[in-house]
Amino acid sequence: YHCPFCKRQTLQTMPKVMAEYVNTGKVKYVFVDYPIAQLHPDAFKTHEAAACAGDQGKYWQMHDLLFTNSPARDASQLTANANSIGVDTKKFDACLNGGNGGTHAPAIRESIVRMQELGVGGTPLALIGMTPAPGAPMKVVSYVYGAKPFPEFKAALDAALAQAK
Repeated sequence: YHCPFCKRQTLQTMPKVMAEYVNTGKVKYVFVDYPIAQLHPDAFKTHEAAACAGDQGKYWQMHDLLFTNSPARDASQLTANANSIGVDTKKFDACLNGGNGGTHAPAIRESIVRMQELGVGGTPLALIGMTPAPGAPMKVVSYVYGAKPFPEFKAALDAALAQAK
């Protein structure tokens, strides 16, 4: 949520991907947490904030807000963002500050480890693959690395859809 390239991709390219592919049911979109502490030391808490808003059914609203606004640097900014989208801030704050760093911190740490084990060195990265059977890993058929324009996503998605037929 603090990566300027991820922000550009989210605000400029993803609306077109969503409209043409996700909202039409052609593909599914999953956002994977991968805050890179060396580049963005405040980003981890922001990922937690999105998950905490998700506990109240507002994940995507918070996700969009976090990319639209300037990067939130502390818990009070994150709580203000949560309040602006109608999240119960008492529950949100308890989630953000509970447990070992926050309720969702262990899952985000696991996601970081998983991305590092895959050799992912940076973001944004879109993995394109086939929907797996329940419990099975996705079979990656291609990827788009970096904040690329819509035509590059379109080419990769169309090729994967053709392969799936």
